[in-house]
Amino acid sequence: MEHGRYTLRVEGGFGSGSYAAGEVVHLWAEHDPLAAVHLRWSGDVDGVLRPGEWHTTLEMPARDVTLRSEQVPRAEVFREGRFLGTRGTEKAFHWLTPPSPRAVLLLLHGTGSRSAFVEKVEPSSLALRFAHEGYAVVAPTSEASSTGDGGDALRWDTELRADNVDFVDLAGLLGWLEETEGLPPELPLVALGMSQGGGMAFALGALSASPVARDHPRLAPVASIVMCSGASVAYAATTTTPSLFLLCSNDMTRQDDAAANRATLGERGIASDLIRHEAAPLHPTRFARVPGIDEAASADMRAELLAGGLLDAGGALAVSVDEVVATIRSAPAAYPLLTSLGAGETAIQVQSQLQVAGAEHQFFSDLTAAALRFVQDEGLWAR
Repeated sequence: MEHGRYTLRVEGGFGSGSYAAGEVVHLWAEHDPLAAVHLRWSGDVDGVLRPGEWHTTLEMPARDVTLRSEQVPRAEVFREGRFLGTRGTEKAFHWLTPPSPRAVLLLLHGTGSRSAFVEKVEPSSLALRFAHEGYAVVAPTSEASSTGDGGDALRWDTELRADNVDFVDLAGLLGWLEETEGLPPELPLVALGMSQGGGMAFALGALSASPVARDHPRLAPVASIVMCSGASVAYAATTTTPSLFLLCSNDMTRQDDAAANRATLGERGIASDLIRHEAAPLHPTRFARVPGIDEAASADMRAELLAGGLLDAGGALAVSVDEVVATIRSAPAAYPLLTSLGAGETAIQVQSQLQVAGAEHQFFSDLTAAALRFVQDEGLWAR
């Protein structure tokens, strides 16, 4: 031990080093998020902010510390299906179910997306953790995204109407899974959505306190989780559903609305919380979370960003991800490995990892344990 510094040893993860007491250290579990589930950090966890998260921080105490990531192999796989909606639209959905599920997580895509988003790294990581805790996971596709008739606005219909086709078809899909795939009937429902899908999750929460609740009795979530969205100010005045807002600190998408809605819910005595995902350094194996990229290639990609001045001295993004992309495109020779990714799915997922590290507008799994705890404390256990 150096004078005034203490040793942190991280087993099954990253963050090991020598630190001064009081220094805040980022911890990352070393795992393939599509093959394993991080459960918790164990060891000397007194200073760990959120021991249940795969990425969290430690305030270094005045002693040596050993931490280890506890993980289990992935036990479930997503199945893809097709469901005929009430208007005759064929709709894709993805779902998985553990043995004897105790609840259903309805995972709602954002604008322009579809159910297949759940197989991307961050949504899949969250879904697999929920499945490990006994949740069946159902990822549907909105009417507008299924038909393509919405132009750039391929999104959910959040209006509280009896004839809302997305409400009708969500209930129909759950019923179909119960009748044909053996999903136990009448399981508690949790709605979690990203961006405009977060607005839909909040709308589903408001539905049960609305005049049209009797038309959609299956859609009464015990909790709504709104990610990267402010959701509806009007619905905050009426919903009786516990609601959690998960925001990214560098995402300017209606942060004020989210804070106002959380305050309104608090004034009304409705259980709620708002947690911000903060930007973090880009550790060398961050991109190895993406299928097809190994740890060596990930480290080389990070080195390109650092050499180009796109990361600061601490390894955090020095500019926005849009600026990173523009810089690489303007000087491809300076970023040969990143440029070689082209514009396909791997490049998209690498960009997503940059957005998550930079706490920009992107689905993230860094607060999955917090979401689970909220649902269990305010939703399922409060029933």
